[in-house]
Formats: sequence, structure tokens, C-alpha cells
Amino acid sequence: MKTLEICLTPSQSEFVSLECRHPLFVGGPGCGKSYIIGLVAAMYVQHSKEAHIYIYAPENHHIRTIEVPNVLHWLNKFGIKNKGYNSHENMIKIETPGCGNIYFKPMDNPSALVGYQSYLALIDELDTLTEEKASEIWKAVLMRNRLQPEDVAKEYRRWDEAKQRWACVNKTMAFTTPEGFNFCYKNWELRDHPEYKQVKGRTLDNPVVDSAYVEGIRERFPAHIAEAYLNGEFVNMQSVSVYFNYDPKLHDSIEVIHPGESLFIGCDFNVENTSATVYVKRNGGKEWHAVEELTGVRDAATLADLIDRQYQKKGHQITMYPDNSGINRSNANAVSLTAIDELAKKGFRIRANKKNFLIDDRVAATNAAFLKGRLFVNQRTAPTVSTCFVNQSFDKAGKPDKKSGYDHQNDASTYPIVFEMGPRPKIFRLDCSFVNKSD
Repeated sequence: MKTLEICLTPSQSEFVSLECRHPLFVGGPGCGKSYIIGLVAAMYVQHSKEAHIYIYAPENHHIRTIEVPNVLHWLNKFGIKNKGYNSHENMIKIETPGCGNIYFKPMDNPSALVGYQSYLALIDELDTLTEEKASEIWKAVLMRNRLQPEDVAKEYRRWDEAKQRWACVNKTMAFTTPEGFNFCYKNWELRDHPEYKQVKGRTLDNPVVDSAYVEGIRERFPAHIAEAYLNGEFVNMQSVSVYFNYDPKLHDSIEVIHPGESLFIGCDFNVENTSATVYVKRNGGKEWHAVEELTGVRDAATLADLIDRQYQKKGHQITMYPDNSGINRSNANAVSLTAIDELAKKGFRIRANKKNFLIDDRVAATNAAFLKGRLFVNQRTAPTVSTCFVNQSFDKAGKPDKKSGYDHQNDASTYPIVFEMGPRPKIFRLDCSFVNKSD
């Protein structure tokens, strides 16, 4: 391997030195993510003639305009001869003896990632995909990344105790900008695993980034959002988020359900998509922690059975805060019991007014609870609750959007909060007297 003197930023240098199997480089714009992808590809392709490197990007245009130029830059730096980029085969064939080849794959179709093996996998802009698709891509790439060339030097291997041999370390590296609290946030920031380590790249550490570009970002976003973004910190870039006071880092909880303690459960009724959020109280009842969730439940009767089996029969006293649409039939077949009746017949305590609170009251009460440090979410045990708080935005009419699918869990999560912490009905006293009017 040719030795080069390479100038890297502190975060780039730290990332290249990580020894875990699944490192993540998360950084603001211009921090040099693609630059590092090209460097790592050029380094690892020299490990063996079978060290085939696979680089994954959102789509082919991204591959042609970003990935390929960076890879070719570093191949030339190392003096690695190649035939250039073959767009038909989506690869760069290496001519230098003892080196593998470099392949490129778009991430538009996870089911197409079959029929090959890689020595190293590099996934760029993973969080530009939906969380569900990012998860599919990650699993598919891990399945492919198992190639074990025989001539890889011992310094790039680990001792496999089970098989009693030195095995190649098939690293799967991810790279992303920190926009939102999605797949990368949940699998690295929230995950305490020795093979999942992350490095945060700062835009300002890159000496070639123009200061006007940085100032442009600062002008477009609120100061705290812009600074977090530029520092590689995960942040919600949607300035119109309904629950704008929710900060997944500030309001993260590690609380779990204790044996026999009382549970407080909000629920939203929808045919085939009933949702519930399970809370526990802490700090003398001043703090509410969302610790578990039930999603995609068929109907109220099924929900009642689940709560009874999972919680009540294990000794927990249950208080329910239901959606008042529960006065309607509990499912599409219009059986005799209403949704709230289904909960009540299990012996749950019901806390509900005759009429639902206004949506504006629920939003205001929930934002106030976050602001005052009274509401928290365990993102590991209630991930959907966190995701929905982060992502629900306002529609064109200025009301919380109901088309994106984030509203059901948010409704379930906020019914208890507005009931216990929201505005109380105002009662006015009017002193008056009545006079009998005679003919």
C-alpha cells in the first residue's frame, strides 16, 4: 500500500481510526463525508485482489456526480491504476495488481441488493430515506457484506473464537447529515453497542468551506437549529413542527415500568389502527414518562384485551384516557358495546370528559409540559411516540396535519397530558333575580 501524507479534519481522522464494525459519520453540510468515503474505499480496495468495495447512494445521479469523482480522486492519489467509471456496470475496475474493484449501488430498491458479496460496504446519506426503507437497506447490505478474501493481512483481521481462525472484519460504514431523528439517530445515538460508534463532523472544521455558505445556513434557520446542524448534531429541521418544544435529547427518558406500579394510558380509536401510549409518573407525580406504546391495533376490544393481558393481569392498576370518539361503535361491524365500554368492562379506570378538548388545547398543554420539564419519552421502548412528536407538522390551514400518519399516536399521547395538565373548564357565577311578570 502506498504511503501518503493526508490532511484530515479532527473528525475525519477520528472516523478513519475507528475499529468497530459499524461506524457512522454524521456531519453538517460541507464537513467532508463524501471525501472520507472516497478515501476509505481507496484504502480498503488495496487489502486484497478480492477486496471488492460496494458504495451505496440514494440514486444514480448521486453516484455519478458525488461518489465517483471522490473515489477517482483518491485512487489517483494512491497511484492505483483503473479503467475509470463504467456506467453500464456501475463500477470502477482496478488494474493495479493485488487490488479489488469498486462497485456502486443505488438504494431505490432494497430487493435488488442480492446475488453478490462485498468486503466493505459504505452507505451514503442513509437518512435521506424513510426510516422504514433505511432499515431495509441496512439489513440487506449487512447480508451482502461477508466476503472473506484469503490474502488479507493479519492486521485487518480479528480472531474468531467460535471458528478458531483469523477472520476479515467486514465493516459496514454509514454516512449522513443530521436532519431529523430517524434511522441513524435511533441506531447510533440511542444505541449503546460497542460495534456501533459515531463521529460528528463539524462544517467549520473544513478549511475549504466558504464562510458565506455557513452564514447562509444561519440565516435560514433559528440560531439553535443552525448551530446544531453545523456541528453534526441531530436536529429537527422542520421549523413548523407541531410539538416544537419536544427535544429528543433533552426529553429522553430511561424510565421503564416497575412491577405493580400504576399505569396511565392514552388511546386513540381508529378501525385497524388504534394506538395507545403508556405513561408512568415520577418525581412525586410531577413528571410523566412515556415508556411503552401499542400501535396498529385492530379495534378497542383488541386494545382492551392487550392492556389487560400485558399490564393489568401482571398487577398494574390501569387508568385510561380515551379519545371521546369512543362513544361510537368499537369496530366496523357496529357491535353493541362502545369503544369506551370495551375498556370499562375490563375494570380500567376511565378519565374522560363528555367532549374532547380542542386540538389547540392539547398541542398547547403538551408543548408546555415539554417546556416545563414535565413530559419525557423513552425512545428505546416507545420509538413511535418520539417519531410522531418530532415529525408532525401543520397543514396549509394551520392545523396539525392528519395525512402523514403521525397524528394517531400523537392523539393517544396527548389525551392524558391535556386532561391532567391542560386548561380547566371555567365556571362563571352570575348573581341575578327573577321577577314574576303579572298581567
